[in-house]
Amino acid sequence: MQKTATSTARWTNGLRKQFWLCWGEFQMTQRSLSRPSCLVFAILLALQSSGRGDDWRLAWKRDLPERAPAWRHTQRMTMDVGYSPVAANGMVFVGCEHNSALLALDGQTGEERWRFFTAAPIRHAPAADDMRVYAGSDDGYLYCINRAGALVWKIRGGPAARLVIGHERIISAWPISTRPLLADGVLYFVAGYWPVDGIFVHAVEAATGKSIWVHDSAELRPNRQLTLVDGKLMVDGDNSSAVLDAKTGVLLKEKPIKSPAVERPQVSGVQGNMSGWSQFGDVLAVGSTTGVFGFSKQAVQNVDAQHVEQDESPAIDTSLAKAILVRAGVAQGYCLVAGLNDGALVAGLLRESKLHVVAFDPDESKVARIRRALDGRGLFDDHRLCVLVGRPEEIGLPPYFASLIVSESDHALAEAARESLRPYGGALVSHNKGAAITIALRDGPPAGAADWTHEFRDAANSLASPDALVKAPLGLLWYGGEAAHARFYFDGNVDHQSGHGLNPQPVPAQIVEGRMILQGPGLLAAVDIYTGRVLWESPLPTMYTFGGAGGGLGIHSKKHPKPWEYEEALKFEVAPTERCRASGFDCVSQPDGIYIAAGKELLRFDPTSGELLSRQPAPIDGDLRWGSVRISGDTLLATLFRPQDIADAQAGFDGNGGDWGGDRMPMSHLVALDRHSGKLLWSRQANWGFLNRSGICVGGGNVYCVDLITDKIYDKLKEAGRKFPTSPPTLYALDLTTGKESWQFPLDVYVQNIVYCQSRDLLLAPCRNLKEWRDGRWVDLSIDIRRGVRDKKAAGNMRALRGKDGSVAWEVADAAYHSPHIVLGDLIIDRYGVTYDLASGERHLRMSPETGKEEIWSFKKGGCNHLIACENLVTWRCAYYDLASHSGVKSLTGMDAGCSPTLIPAGGVLNIPNFGTHHKRNRMTAMALVHRPAE
Repeated sequence: MQKTATSTARWTNGLRKQFWLCWGEFQMTQRSLSRPSCLVFAILLALQSSGRGDDWRLAWKRDLPERAPAWRHTQRMTMDVGYSPVAANGMVFVGCEHNSALLALDGQTGEERWRFFTAAPIRHAPAADDMRVYAGSDDGYLYCINRAGALVWKIRGGPAARLVIGHERIISAWPISTRPLLADGVLYFVAGYWPVDGIFVHAVEAATGKSIWVHDSAELRPNRQLTLVDGKLMVDGDNSSAVLDAKTGVLLKEKPIKSPAVERPQVSGVQGNMSGWSQFGDVLAVGSTTGVFGFSKQAVQNVDAQHVEQDESPAIDTSLAKAILVRAGVAQGYCLVAGLNDGALVAGLLRESKLHVVAFDPDESKVARIRRALDGRGLFDDHRLCVLVGRPEEIGLPPYFASLIVSESDHALAEAARESLRPYGGALVSHNKGAAITIALRDGPPAGAADWTHEFRDAANSLASPDALVKAPLGLLWYGGEAAHARFYFDGNVDHQSGHGLNPQPVPAQIVEGRMILQGPGLLAAVDIYTGRVLWESPLPTMYTFGGAGGGLGIHSKKHPKPWEYEEALKFEVAPTERCRASGFDCVSQPDGIYIAAGKELLRFDPTSGELLSRQPAPIDGDLRWGSVRISGDTLLATLFRPQDIADAQAGFDGNGGDWGGDRMPMSHLVALDRHSGKLLWSRQANWGFLNRSGICVGGGNVYCVDLITDKIYDKLKEAGRKFPTSPPTLYALDLTTGKESWQFPLDVYVQNIVYCQSRDLLLAPCRNLKEWRDGRWVDLSIDIRRGVRDKKAAGNMRALRGKDGSVAWEVADAAYHSPHIVLGDLIIDRYGVTYDLASGERHLRMSPETGKEEIWSFKKGGCNHLIACENLVTWRCAYYDLASHSGVKSLTGMDAGCSPTLIPAGGVLNIPNFGTHHKRNRMTAMALVHRPAE
């Protein structure tokens, strides 16, 4: 009896496992049935197979190159980590990422029948029927291939042929982003991943590729798979999903149905982590991170791994490649080979450098021959090679990406290919089979581009770049790759509430000469803004970043009421009282140096190599630390502070000080240095305290600085027994060269952020909600006495002072003037999109695009970070306003961002660092957009 019960239990467990395996087979093979029919069919197949569910034997194994998964630098994105085979009618099909090929293997032996090359990685499993296999590629095409390996038809999923860099590979702007689904003679697939360029869901006739319908308005980031249930197509997305009518493509207002979890087949002998499986008849194919494994019901002895024998004869002549690399001075980045002969130069460049090589030629048969030859030598295996068919004006090459352009052919280089040459030193090489090599360099930035060198763009705090190239409409330039890694962003791999390694407001990125400068925990790095590749990394002094229950910025949490005494934080190189930011250090980026205010020392790094060039202690005596820095010409302005002031002011605790000290932490000194020699030019001590970040700006030969403390810090310092000056808070203008006082303006209202405008010689000094200086302290007039809360809409005060003498040019007091403010020409834009005229302070007028008459205008901004601008756009978090056309706000759906400014217009591109990796935004990445005229 006991034996019978045990046997029954084993049979039941086997049936359960076989059911989920069969259910998984439906999900993997994308069969289309109603949900009840799927369940019944799976149960019947499970009953048929239950008696032999655990007797699979390894029959063969096929070793394949290690994959480079698309999202390997992004948290919780596990797509295509291994191979996902599909078994069908005695064959096994598997898509390859390294060589962009679809492999057809014999289901019984694992021997290769054929391989079909596409132009970009195949990241998703194909679909198959009795006669054909359907594979989607990152090149943007869905391919239909017959069982002999010949192309039947192909269809492009996106609206145009346009290439971008995605995950460090050249791919279509609209890659096939899910596994195709085959049902009742209809093939469904999705092209595109980022809604900024459009997402296109297709239904086509499987036999002919003829389009049935296209849905082009989905606002989601598609991933993994499509599911068809009861005539409804479920499209899974990373940030949202969609349900479409499978016959018409019409969007349905329904929530997608979740598929049950799929249990993996119970097999042994698989090396690496199992990543996909498929069963057809007596063939079970299992994919892993190392290759594909075939299983059968028959015992097989001495299973040897099969692999491709690499062709090393004749030897590759790399002499021409070596000569070109030496002359061009290029060894890393992207190389464009514009025209092919025999592929020898391509092979030499791959062997002699770390370049990613992108080659093209209009001759399809030549490209096919060269692809096979290079694949036979294993030159695709390290994921650095792409070979395309077409002419440069046809294939849609991305701009700016190629550090080196060369050709194997004698044809003149087309202008469309020249646009791909990287600014700031990209090399165009001409050669006569090595006899004569000439180099033409693309020096400097693209015409109309500008850098972003300070936190607030420049020393004037304008928050506005003169970059004229960044404008709508925008499209992808690159995304993903190592630049997305959390180590660059003070986000770590931990939850938002847990503490060290993470902060929701990291130091904003800066852009200088094609480099994006980033800070992470103990790390300074530069990223190429045109390709996303990491150029260098250098160590920075370490610090402890605080989190805690309730989250919040910096260290102001109830978990750490006295962070300066927290034992764990004191183990790091820079103590909590030795820095004036919640995470990272204030910095300025210049073409000849990156300056980092790192506690006791001012560090200077080489922007080209990341080499530490100099260290400088505080230039005046006293227990002082470096605060904020800004540069005007050859003069470096910096604030200094006393560590004891941090503790006495309880900066950061209970909301006092915002981003650690931020603008509200008083700095005790202001100093000016020759930025090349480090020589002290002058210094000035504050009466109250210089506001650290946007409370200081430079322009018109003066340094403007606000000398005050906040009401909260006033109370904390009073508790600590501090004595206060009798003079009122004051805004000073100091001569940039000598430090002598040019003028002063006593402040009767609280001013936190100031901005200088060179064209009108005006200094903007706003007060958000009216807070006046009365009887030696601040009085907040925006407080509702009855309720004890602030009226955030209460009117404040905004003045414009003349830079030459400090006289009032105009004053207004009829709105809440939310800081910080953008000054773009004569346009002022506050934190929430309300606009004013710099000449008068009145509301700014525009010509209405609808009525043709002048009107007051503004726009609504969402999210917690502030606005930044360029000539044509105002950007914030995950959206922008089009200043050129006044066409309204454009939301960049799917681009989750953090609290630091995320969309930075500089260098001719819209730079998007990965400030969204923390907390729930762990599916974001780094990327860049460029102006893309309508396709």
